[in-house]
Amino acid sequence: MNLNAATSGGGARLLAYGNQVPVLGLGVWQVPAGRACVNAVRWALDAGYRHIDTAQAYGNTPLEFLAA
Repeated sequence: MNLNAATSGGGARLLAYGNQVPVLGLGVWQVPAGRACVNAVRWALDAGYRHIDTAQAYGNTPLEFLAA
């Protein structure tokens, strides 16, 4: 199995455990914490994004605000 090959639709990659991840995603590494980050994630989700790259190390953790 070639895990680096795009899936038949071309929009996702197959992961080793069988799930797929969209090729295009939103990263929030340099987005300022607070409302700007929350809005960026909300707008991406509204636009159809399903791959949001976040990490606690970024220091802006938008998902805790979205849950509220």
